[in-house]
Amino acid sequence: MQAGSDGAISPPGLGRRALAAGTAALAMVRPVRAGAGQAVRPLPPGNAIAFRILRDGAEVGTHRIAFAQRGTTTVARVAIDIAVSFAWVTVYRLTQRATETWEGDRFIGIESHTDDNGTAAWMRAAPDADGALRVSGSGTAPYAAPPGAVPSTYWNPAILRAAPVISSQDGRLTEQRIRTGALEEVPCAGGTVRARRHEVLGERDMEIWYDLDDQWAYMRFRRDGSLITYLRG
Repeated sequence: MQAGSDGAISPPGLGRRALAAGTAALAMVRPVRAGAGQAVRPLPPGNAIAFRILRDGAEVGTHRIAFAQRGTTTVARVAIDIAVSFAWVTVYRLTQRATETWEGDRFIGIESHTDDNGTAAWMRAAPDADGALRVSGSGTAPYAAPPGAVPSTYWNPAILRAAPVISSQDGRLTEQRIRTGALEEVPCAGGTVRARRHEVLGERDMEIWYDLDDQWAYMRFRRDGSLITYLRG
């Protein structure tokens, strides 16, 4: 997928994704280790966030993230479930489960498994014995993640500063460019929320909004001619 998931995850996909050929290994980089004063990312109310996934206005699935925090460590558990039906027959189904870990504001690991309409994909990233973040997956040869790379799970606005991004579906590296827009009122369950729009240009072009508390608020993109919308709440 990718959240959909390009969703990688890259956002959730409503079609079968071909897995890319393996990428060459990158130079090893020793990450900076978190210290006692490292900033801890604020969590959303209730330590959870949930989206209804709409395809051309019709609900086709959900994207849920549950958070746990201990000290400076934050763990995010992602569950994506999509089912597209036609005449009461399910014609497309995607599920993804991922567990992602941050130490302060530094990404330190993820493990993800996806079933994209019967095609399995997986990826994982974890520190090696030297402290470098090693990535492997069904879409790539193993490599050392470049400095600042983060997975395409979208809940953390750190993704807006990352280039490249690690596909949370199959581990591939993908490039992106960001155009930051204005604060806008975007829909959510029960009303609207004020959030800033960002255009994400790359393998999949999309628009994503984060609210005034830096929480993921809204997202939309086109897939196979359909408008995919993430509605929070």
